[in-house]
Amino acid sequence: WTNLLKVKHVFVSDRLTDTENVDVTMHIQFRQKILGIPLAEPANMAYQFSGPSGKKYDVLNRLDSVKLNGNDSIFNKQWEYSPNAYFEYEIKSRIAYLQNHIAALGKDLCEQLIANQYYGEQRWAKYFIIKNAYRQLVSTKDTDGMKLFRKRYLFMSEKDEYPIPDILLYYSNYFTTSQLNKFAVDDFIQNGKTDYNRILSRIINTYTGALRDKMIVAYINFYGVNGDYNNAMNKAFAIVKDPYALAILNKLKGRMDGTVAYNFHLPNQKGQLVNLSDYKGKIVFIDFWYTGCGHCHDYYKHEVSKAEDYFKDNKNIIFITISIDKQRNAWIKSVQSNEYTSIKVVNLYTGGSGHNDPVIEHFGVESYPNPLLVGRDGKILTFGDKKLRDMTPDYSSPILIQTLKNEEAGNSL
Repeated sequence: WTNLLKVKHVFVSDRLTDTENVDVTMHIQFRQKILGIPLAEPANMAYQFSGPSGKKYDVLNRLDSVKLNGNDSIFNKQWEYSPNAYFEYEIKSRIAYLQNHIAALGKDLCEQLIANQYYGEQRWAKYFIIKNAYRQLVSTKDTDGMKLFRKRYLFMSEKDEYPIPDILLYYSNYFTTSQLNKFAVDDFIQNGKTDYNRILSRIINTYTGALRDKMIVAYINFYGVNGDYNNAMNKAFAIVKDPYALAILNKLKGRMDGTVAYNFHLPNQKGQLVNLSDYKGKIVFIDFWYTGCGHCHDYYKHEVSKAEDYFKDNKNIIFITISIDKQRNAWIKSVQSNEYTSIKVVNLYTGGSGHNDPVIEHFGVESYPNPLLVGRDGKILTFGDKKLRDMTPDYSSPILIQTLKNEEAGNSL
């Protein structure tokens, strides 16, 4: 019955323990026959739980079906945020549902699920919409609108409506990334641009213990390359004590400036294996990407393609792309499309292993695009940061060509 429960994403394996006793009945309603042949896909599936732990799983099963209402409107004309926006209403409705069933769930599980609801996808959507609204004011240079928005945003800041112990936040599936996203939006609205080093300082000053350690590591993993990566890593090693966080930090050392770059062995379009060491003595620019990645497309269009053209006759600078596409045919088609790369450079493929490929795991690549620059001596010059990629929304400040020119001239990064 464990496999049956996994059909519903709300049932994660760590909630199913050997000591629990629950009987599950699945009711399936099949679609009508077409030309006398019954369809394999059921039209409706329902679960019924019984036994000593049946009530608990019945509550979990019904969580996703809590009826949602709320307004589509996020702001009024005076930039006042609506507390009845649909995602706010969804969060509050589901948390109220969980609180009403604390007896069936138990206090610890109830608080854990509340943390996951409060810091889940809807909160991410909330701050995504808020940031884009403010970005629109910035792009139109609406000074009065920006001033009013910042004033409203101070009152919009979340209160501690659902106090959750740090230990449960530590184990939450969503807390770290959700909170990092909020900190980035806070910084953007309050200061006009996001300073990632300032976000790291805020994390260090806000949290303590294992939760602080996990937040620091999450910051380095997701945002570290946008700030001073080596400085952030050095700070982290001086602060972090949690064994889990330390293990991740040790993996992330592989992309610090000055370390020897991982000597990958990957096939090109012809199936020939290419090694990074083949280009020792050259300056090597590497871009990690995948088909369908909008930011990968934009980065290539606005920066990488221009750098390729600028250095097309320069034998000292090599352009390599590494795709994590699962399907080889999709990768070949994208290479030929000139949307993410071009046939003029060295295009490599992770053989369908995607995120699990050793080169991806070694460099700890979590987001795309993610550029890397390797020096003539085979050591990392810089990884994924603002020296290789224009971080402005409209790519108004391209930097890649200048960085490559500086390195070729011997003006070390």
